[in-house]
Amino acid sequence: MTPLWPFGRRGRASPPEEPATPAPVDFHSHALGVLLRRLAERRDPRVLDLGSAHNINLAFFGSRGVGYAVEDALRTLAPCRSAGTFDPGCAAALPDLLRFPDGTAFDAIFAWDLLDFVGAPVIRVLAERLLPWCRQGCLLYALVSRASRLPGEPGRWEILGESRIRYIPAAHPRALPSPRYTQAALEQAMAPFRVERAYLLKLGMQEYLLGLRAEGAAERPAEG
Repeated sequence: MTPLWPFGRRGRASPPEEPATPAPVDFHSHALGVLLRRLAERRDPRVLDLGSAHNINLAFFGSRGVGYAVEDALRTLAPCRSAGTFDPGCAAALPDLLRFPDGTAFDAIFAWDLLDFVGAPVIRVLAERLLPWCRQGCLLYALVSRASRLPGEPGRWEILGESRIRYIPAAHPRALPSPRYTQAALEQAMAPFRVERAYLLKLGMQEYLLGLRAEGAAERPAEG
């Protein structure tokens, strides 16, 4: 019997669908508000962004007289990545990882969702590299996913206001297992930073504000 469809030929397989571009999510950030109020108490405050550079964030801090520096840490760590994981020994040996001109000191650091992607041993390397560039009372802002899977790459983060942030998830076809760090695990990896504030967000992330213990930044006294 001659088939009526597809006329004696096998049907052509549909091309694989492109991953849908995730929609941006705007959310209220309690931790950001706390961080900005602390910065306002400092003289000549400076912040370090460990994500990719965004003009929106540069303009936000520039309008408030806050110095803004960027190091795309994931890009710097790229030579140490293999099969989705990072080699901490390689990271520790990178000469350009978190190196700044003499006299540089930061009052706040934005890690965003970076910590979810690099693993606890590399987080420890990052913490060690950051310490020489931190003033006393330096704050670190981080977001940790509570989901079981992560996008293949970190998202983008844009500061919209005193307590508003826009999250733009990565459009990446690959998913990674989520470490789902507990507060204790995060503090252990980030020592001598400690968690000062923690907030559970509706977008499935835990928002953390970590502060530097006094002994961790003895070489960089606070100003103002």
